[in-house]
Amino acid sequence: MGKDQQSPSDARLKNYLAFWKNYRAEVLRQGIPDSLAPWFEHWARQFSLSVPKKNLRDRSAKDIRQFLDMLRSNSRVDKRQVKQAYDALKILYRDYLKLPWDLSEAEEKTHRSSEKAVLQTARPVPPPVSAEQVPQKPPPPEPGPRDTVASVKDIYSKLLSDLERHHYSRRTEQLYNHWVRRFINFHGISSPQECTADAVRTFLEHLAKERNVALTTQKQARNALVFFFEEVLDEPLSAVGDITQATEPVKQPDILTRDEITRLLSTLSGEKLLIIGLLYESGLRLLESLRLRVHDLDFSEQQIAVRNAKGRQVRTAHLPQHYIQPFEEHLEQVKEQHSTDLSHGLGAVYLWPAFLKKNPDSSREWIWQYVFPAHRLSIDPVRKKIQRHHVHESAIHKALRDAAQKAAIKKKVSCHVLRLTSAVHNVESGSDMRALQIRFGISDAMMTFIQDHMKKSRDKMT
Repeated sequence: MGKDQQSPSDARLKNYLAFWKNYRAEVLRQGIPDSLAPWFEHWARQFSLSVPKKNLRDRSAKDIRQFLDMLRSNSRVDKRQVKQAYDALKILYRDYLKLPWDLSEAEEKTHRSSEKAVLQTARPVPPPVSAEQVPQKPPPPEPGPRDTVASVKDIYSKLLSDLERHHYSRRTEQLYNHWVRRFINFHGISSPQECTADAVRTFLEHLAKERNVALTTQKQARNALVFFFEEVLDEPLSAVGDITQATEPVKQPDILTRDEITRLLSTLSGEKLLIIGLLYESGLRLLESLRLRVHDLDFSEQQIAVRNAKGRQVRTAHLPQHYIQPFEEHLEQVKEQHSTDLSHGLGAVYLWPAFLKKNPDSSREWIWQYVFPAHRLSIDPVRKKIQRHHVHESAIHKALRDAAQKAAIKKKVSCHVLRLTSAVHNVESGSDMRALQIRFGISDAMMTFIQDHMKKSRDKMT
């Protein structure tokens, strides 16, 4: 695509930015002070995100009421801000979109009755905090020992702060929070003193006996509760003892032959070939491949730096020679897309909050951009900022299934199977197993499987 041509996504982005720029201009025309205009735009944008699959023009008074009720129920939003959001939506619909304002007269009077008090207590309101700015509110004091965690609400807030302090990934945070909430809800726990080792044992056995979960799922729950007890409650979970373990079915992954790998990769092209090719050629995990940044590729040394891998490890993977030119051509397209984003005032990617605080402009630098960026912009659910994330893993899973079908492979093909197949083929080629384990970041259980597979292969040949 030439530089003078715009892709559909670029055109939508331009229209999106123009829409909110014109809305802020309308807010100023309605006599709202410059210091408050960013907040009006902030509340209108929040409302637009509250029902993502419904166009603004198609939303009803019920949608507006639900949004305002949600703000009222939020302890962090005061009455002044709810009033502000109400006026922002009124300007959005009545004055900007030229649509009827359907809220009832009673609701109008409710908001107007508090307007005088709001104006009397009003004070200069700073614009919404951006990702580059230091939060205006000081962080809450970190809870101390167990006796300071006085309620379930304190438990959840301290769990989140402890996970962030240990620099766990967002997915691990979500997973641990999920299991702690299930544990608390299962027992109806109302105070930290009710969290005991016996309660943990009962919950884990319930997962195995009643819920029939897999062994790996039960282990995830146990790891989450171990972290919860040791970090949040400051009480080591050593008294759980033996529990009924979930039954784990014996699953032997299918190892692909070299001919099947050739047929599979021949059906792919472009970005999908590079991503899936790295799973086999370099032994990367799927998310390790998708999370690569530009500076992780070293073409001169033919190496890939795999950072924040499973177990928070850092290792080096091999970049095959025949992938260097396709990668260089791919990065030229990515850089062109990044330049377009920068011209629209965007171009940021996710970076670790502590690093971003020290280097506010780094999220827009070229070296930190994803090697495989998504084709659409998205909004960071934590920072509420428009940015470009990496390609979603579901797209790669689908591409791999389609490729296996086109290649007429009758085995179950997955990203893990490609990585396992790569390890087996390397061992067959004479690679040292210990060096391979370090280079691929292979677990001991996976090494045991490879050794058993190689032994069975030798037995069949004899």
